Amino acid sequence: MENIDVSALTKLSLLDSGKTIKNYMSDSDYAVLETFMQDSIGIKKYTFEMLYSRLKPFYIEQLIYFKYLGQEKESYEQNFKKLAETDSKAISGLETFEEQLLFLESIPLETQLKSLTETIKSYSSEAKKLDELIELYKKQDLNELSKLIEDDEDSVLNEKLLYKRNTNWIPKLQTKIELKSCFIAVGAGHLGGENGLINLLKKQGYTVEPISTN
Repeated sequence: MENIDVSALTKLSLLDSGKTIKNYMSDSDYAVLETFMQDSIGIKKYTFEMLYSRLKPFYIEQLIYFKYLGQEKESYEQNFKKLAETDSKAISGLETFEEQLLFLESIPLETQLKSLTETIKSYSSEAKKLDELIELYKKQDLNELSKLIEDDEDSVLNEKLLYKRNTNWIPKLQTKIELKSCFIAVGAGHLGGENGLINLLKKQGYTVEPISTN
């Protein structure tokens, strides 16, 4: 895990110079967005226009999810990181921060706008789905979790954020696990399905079995 390059994040998270998200949305959709950000997220319309309207849709959508998750939600990534640090285990990533940003950059703006618009217009159901994803993760119900992700997400988003990255990770995983025993932690959405890491590893000849927590 590496330090975040704030300058790179800032550069890639912003729309083209002089543009705001209002330039890419209908007047009615933009009005819904402004009202939603004020009433549901707590960002006043003036503040949103001055500070946040230049963000690309994906990053605005992340603000919404972060607000919903709040302080009570558990960060499994941070938990694993703390466990490794406590035991003085070496920590490394499957991709650099710059690579992550480039994957986000490759998502078409139209796809980002569609996802953001759907999120703000059906916020209650989207929040419910997020809770359901978390519960399925806790239950280790990988089949239902993968099904929910595939049914819920845009195919372009799945291809860019999940499948392509999974394919890129396989040779890196092989290098790591052939050198020594490793604990590999990835987002649950990367595991299941035809294009998930479990199936891709099986195709490479590995035996992949669940470990019971009981």
